[in-house]
Amino acid sequence: VRAWFNYTGEPDAGELLTSYPTLRFDLGAPATVTETQLRASFALNNNSGVPAMLDISSYSDPPDLRIEELRLQPEVPLPDEDVQVIARIVNEGDGRARSFSVTFTANGESLGTSEGSLDPEQALTLSTDWTATLGDHTLTAELVDISPSDADESDHTAELTVSVVDVIDTQPPLLFITTPYQNQIVSGLVSVSGTASDDWVVRRVEARVSPGEWEVADGTTAWSWEWNTTQDLNGRYRVEARAWDGFNYSSLATVEVEVTNDGANRRPTVRLTVDPLEVPVGEPVSFSGNSSSDDSGISAYAFDFGDGETTGWGSQSWVLHTYTVPGSYVTTLEVEDDEDVRSSAPASVTVTVLEQALNGAPQALIALPLPGTQLTEGSPLTLSASGTSDPDGDQLLFVWSSDRDGLLATTTEMSIEVQLTAGAHTLTLVARDPAGATGEATVQIEVQSLQRDDDSLIPAPTVWMVVAVLAGVTLLAARRVQSRRG
Repeated sequence: VRAWFNYTGEPDAGELLTSYPTLRFDLGAPATVTETQLRASFALNNNSGVPAMLDISSYSDPPDLRIEELRLQPEVPLPDEDVQVIARIVNEGDGRARSFSVTFTANGESLGTSEGSLDPEQALTLSTDWTATLGDHTLTAELVDISPSDADESDHTAELTVSVVDVIDTQPPLLFITTPYQNQIVSGLVSVSGTASDDWVVRRVEARVSPGEWEVADGTTAWSWEWNTTQDLNGRYRVEARAWDGFNYSSLATVEVEVTNDGANRRPTVRLTVDPLEVPVGEPVSFSGNSSSDDSGISAYAFDFGDGETTGWGSQSWVLHTYTVPGSYVTTLEVEDDEDVRSSAPASVTVTVLEQALNGAPQALIALPLPGTQLTEGSPLTLSASGTSDPDGDQLLFVWSSDRDGLLATTTEMSIEVQLTAGAHTLTLVARDPAGATGEATVQIEVQSLQRDDDSLIPAPTVWMVVAVLAGVTLLAARRVQSRRG
């Protein structure tokens, strides 16, 4: 198809003239609904213009596109922040929109154009980037170049007014997961949803199946996120969500669920137990994965102690580990079943390693005898260390001695009995712990010698022997005299 036209004018040198010649012709539509391109070429004398390519569609039913929503992500931008301008397009007609474009502007200046196509009763979102600046702004989106022609062109434009202000927010947002609930059994497509709030504004909500990548959820104060569990193995999973207000993340909201899709292998469930949770540096800690479970059996365990040391994958379900530096360590365990399927997320426990405490010396205390006690020689004397203590709780060794009689006893008993010789005694108790630290206490007592009633000294054993011999000789002489008389 070719057409000629004449142009009459006297332009000056360098002057730009614009003309809009029109070429009309009939193009017979094919029997089937299709789309093709029309090429238009232009020439002025011997000069060729830039060809134009036009999309031409044949159709039985036209589309009916409109911009249902124009919004920002995040909804409330900060100064100099890169945000997305998002337009949601719906096709309410009976025919397919084979192609169309959406042009975005901010304060009358172009932000870019996005293209798409849309079936009847379907929706599509198109977006472009915008750097927010302080002040009030008018953002627009317009549907253009719809092929085939749209049934109603009155709703092809949407407008959004945005105010960008400078703000400092120090309080993190709050976020809750309302569905699914803790320990719920799920399958197929799962909708994870919840609520979020902030003293200023919730910028966005992110969700994931730990330890996967964070994904932006739909909505903010009321949000949702879709999880297709058929892409995962059966087993226990931890779903996490967090909110962002532009300055701070909220605390993690978590919920654990059980995925049970028909015909899928079950992912093993990992459990980690640690004993003790608080330990002095240099003392061993026991880590066990014996509580982990799987439908077909667990074949391998991998411990990470949080200090740079790991076990790697092995069949040992428990290990001992010693920390050499004080601090807090997050230890983790992953497990693998006999089909080489691993747990969805590691189990973690925090171990606190304390500085090695300095050994404290015992505090010795003599409960008995009391100071100034007097007793008779040969009488039993109770020595009691009751009240003696050790700050570390160690078992103590008690060493009793006398400045008169020397070492009396070495024992772990709190109380013992001894006998002392006559005279004044200074008793000493030394309490010793396993590390060799000692505590000492002393007490003074007196042991008196045995005496008769008249307070005279009782004869020594040699005197009693002489008296006995003399009595024996006298008795023998008397018997001889009586014999002679008879």
